[in-house]
Amino acid sequence: MGKRLTYLVFLSCALMMWPAAPASAQKVVKIGDLGSKVGVFEGYGKYQTMAIQMAVEELNAKGGVLGHKIEIISEDDETKPAPAVRKAEKLILQDDVKLLIGAVSSGATLAVMDVTKKHKVIHWNSVSCAEFMRTTKFHKYYFSNQPDSRMQATGLASTWSRRWASGSTSSTPTTRWASPTAGSSRPRSRSTGARWSGWRARRSTPRISARGSGPSTSRTRTCSSWPSRAPTRCG
Repeated sequence: MGKRLTYLVFLSCALMMWPAAPASAQKVVKIGDLGSKVGVFEGYGKYQTMAIQMAVEELNAKGGVLGHKIEIISEDDETKPAPAVRKAEKLILQDDVKLLIGAVSSGATLAVMDVTKKHKVIHWNSVSCAEFMRTTKFHKYYFSNQPDSRMQATGLASTWSRRWASGSTSSTPTTRWASPTAGSSRPRSRSTGARWSGWRARRSTPRISARGSGPSTSRTRTCSSWPSRAPTRCG
């Protein structure tokens, strides 16, 4: 439902920018699917195409959008900026698409943004996440439902910081503490988050002298006891 509604919104915007066609003309609007169909990002490109096809089939089965049937035209950008620009120009100038979806790689998408801006075609990006798409490259015909890399990094750092502050060492289901070995309180392995938490604890505790009499100005190596964070002297 959410995907269909998203397509409905974008296609409606595209159709409102399209001059009214004569009554005798066939009511068909074309949308361009531009992405990686082979190569390292093949999976992203194919899933993008599959999602578009599913949404368009559902929309057309219900009469289309604003009385217009939807037709998809797919092109492979080869995951490179130059082919992406050529294919975008072809979709806009030859195929007369009213909405361009893509590309997959950030480099290709950034290049295509210049094309959609030049020809004033609505451009929807659902995969690429380079920050420049929302800053220096942004234009009024560009839309994206994908958080950029800066937003993703900020969200991840915020989540990890909250977990560390609360004493939690598990940031995702795949970064859990391993079960301790027999007779030892130290787990067999630690996640990256756990190692980073240990480093933070060592940085925040005073250094202990070799005699244990208080803070020392020497460079005696110290660490945190496991699993508590009480400072202890490392051997």
